[in-house]
Amino acid sequence: MGKKDSLQKTKKTFKDIYKRVSKKSFWRKNLPWPEKVFRKPTIRLENPFLGKKLPSFLTSRYLVLTLLYGVMFFFFSGGMYFLIGTYREIPMGYTQSDPPAPIIYLNQLNDQFIIEGVLSAIFIFLAFVGFILIYMSSKNFYKPSTSYIYLAFGIIIIIIFFFLIEMAMYRKGIYLYDDQLYPDIFG
Repeated sequence: MGKKDSLQKTKKTFKDIYKRVSKKSFWRKNLPWPEKVFRKPTIRLENPFLGKKLPSFLTSRYLVLTLLYGVMFFFFSGGMYFLIGTYREIPMGYTQSDPPAPIIYLNQLNDQFIIEGVLSAIFIFLAFVGFILIYMSSKNFYKPSTSYIYLAFGIIIIIIFFFLIEMAMYRKGIYLYDDQLYPDIFG
């Protein structure tokens, strides 16, 4: 009977500790950093020269974020290169065989088709989703199981899309881990 009682007492102790630790008030009192020194910054979208607030359609965080993502997608896909590059009118190439097969990746280091740039930008943005999931795992600090799920999916997505980008570069003919590119390291 003594062993059973001690087991129940241990379970009760762990339940009490879990209840205490899972509350936000416990973590607010026992934070490992000074909360009053480091705060989330508040951003006021005002025009410093006019002293007025920006129009209401520009203050929407989601609109500004969408515009920022659009500009980033343009640059990640090689938008500037498409404006001045050699293959800017050609979205994708085809082989001369019968029937013609599409060529997505141009086998030259300094040139690319439009579809190649767009696919690379999509891979980069989908890998960015993995970083967003990792960030969400840190926001769910008080729910460890949810936090671990976000963290695991975020890391898995980052690894998958890193290897997809690596395979795309391999198809293009760029070998990052080639001993001829880095004879000092791999030689």
